[in-house]
Amino acid sequence: MSFPHPMTNAFREAFRHHPAGVAVITADPGDRPVAMTVSSLISVSAAPPVVAFSLSMKSTSSEPLLRAETMVIHLLRFTD
Repeated sequence: MSFPHPMTNAFREAFRHHPAGVAVITADPGDRPVAMTVSSLISVSAAPPVVAFSLSMKSTSSEPLLRAETMVIHLLRFTD
């Protein structure tokens, strides 16, 4: 018997309300915080929660993001 990842339901709910795929990715590789807006965020798997996004190696934020141990994904939503 397999059990779902503890974040599966929250992950599905977040992406259910996030159709546009625009997000801000933040991280701190140790020398300075860095952020990047991405418009290519997609859900790959809900169990375990996995996402994918594209970034350009020409961006000055790419290298610090790749050096960071962890990243935080901020889902953006439209409000009136």
